[in-house]
Amino acid sequence: MLALVLTAGGARGAYQAGVLKRVGEIPALRDAPSPFAIVAGASAGAINGAMIAAGSAQLRQATHVLAQLWAHLEVPQVFRTDAVSLARGGLGLFWDLALGGLLRRTVTQSLFDATPLYALIARTMPPEVSPTASARGTSSRSRSRRPAITRDARSPSCRADPATPYGRRAGAWSSRAR
Repeated sequence: MLALVLTAGGARGAYQAGVLKRVGEIPALRDAPSPFAIVAGASAGAINGAMIAAGSAQLRQATHVLAQLWAHLEVPQVFRTDAVSLARGGLGLFWDLALGGLLRRTVTQSLFDATPLYALIARTMPPEVSPTASARGTSSRSRSRRPAITRDARSPSCRADPATPYGRRAGAWSSRAR
């Protein structure tokens, strides 16, 4: 059994996409399904892994789509850098530093607003891989090959797939093709 583990790191995700595209072009794998029974990743690697797991029936096509996504990716598609968003993140961070210990809770998850990244994932990820589809258990694919996607349990948009053996996992995204 082969497993694919993809590490975190924004730029590393682009490198992973390039390497995976070349793997998909290997003559023995070109017109075959993915050889990876398990696909796991953290952060950018988990997004890449989810796309590979979702396209596991045609590895070459899935890796090509992934490489194209990274080739055309721009900063505004990942996070907001406008003055209002930065001020909101900075004020939240200041609030947490000043009062977070007293209130025993924080309001800031990050300095940058990653809403554009969530929109990008929703547009590019197949419907059966979206966190809400995973929570409903809906899939157009066979349940035996459906990717199990989970989000960080602290996130307000977190939805855990009941079929996932470990339930909610810590970390940004993870995917496992069963």
